[in-house]
Amino acid sequence: MIIPEPSTTTINGTVGMTNVYGTARSTSYRYIPPRGSSQYATAQRPVNITLGSGQSVTIQGRTLSVVSVSANALKYMVE
Repeated sequence: MIIPEPSTTTINGTVGMTNVYGTARSTSYRYIPPRGSSQYATAQRPVNITLGSGQSVTIQGRTLSVVSVSANALKYMVE
């Protein structure tokens, strides 16, 4: 994405016996790169599934079976 950043510079003073006034306007542009692919709004959200040991569920034609559950490990099979 490119974002314009306009700015205005104004001077006011005297040169000899003459008052001077000037205004300059310019626009610079800031480039904002795209976000990483995992941050896109179109990325699929994770699916939460609650299963206990010995239980299974079918997802898109495949079966996820929980073999065993312990405090620091999860064993499962996908068929």
